[in-house]
Amino acid sequence: MNAEQEAEREVIILFAGQAAERRAVCGSEPGFRRRLTLGQRAAFHEAGHAVSAWMLGLCVIGVNVIADPNVLVGRSNSFSGGVTFTAHEERSLAPGCRTTTAERVPSDLQKAAALCALLSGRRGWRPALAVARGLRRASRDMLNSHWRLVQSLAVELERDKVLTRERILFFKARCLRAASPPGSAALAPSFPAATPDFPSASA
Repeated sequence: MNAEQEAEREVIILFAGQAAERRAVCGSEPGFRRRLTLGQRAAFHEAGHAVSAWMLGLCVIGVNVIADPNVLVGRSNSFSGGVTFTAHEERSLAPGCRTTTAERVPSDLQKAAALCALLSGRRGWRPALAVARGLRRASRDMLNSHWRLVQSLAVELERDKVLTRERILFFKARCLRAASPPGSAALAPSFPAATPDFPSASA
């Protein structure tokens, strides 16, 4: 994978958080909206990042929705959580690591916009916008194709706040086993099923 492909992959993952949050609230039908708590919206947001990273071949090793008062995102003054992923499965990094000094970091959209400007290879906002629209569409289509997986992960995340690498591996194995043809061998033992703490966001 070259640098341009890596940048496109990162933009798709960055767009996936907002896309998952919007799908959870609006569903797939026009004029339909659900009321979700801030915690539920954050869970869908981070689940969108995690599932898109997973589907694009990255190893998700930590997901959390624990607010960090020392991290200021974009123009806001809060941080709702994060996803830790790597290209190498053997790498281990604890999720939810917190900084002790206040810092401001760019939002997902700010980072995506900067990368789209580089990917366009041209000056001005119109070429960057064209790139962003294409990658946003790719992100949205990916989430729609794996929406049940996003829902399941969001439920677990909203309930437990932090999912470690080991928990994510169990989650992946359970999903793969559920998708296996009847009569096929189980891939791995499952852990307790998620409790539907909030309404399904399927279309």
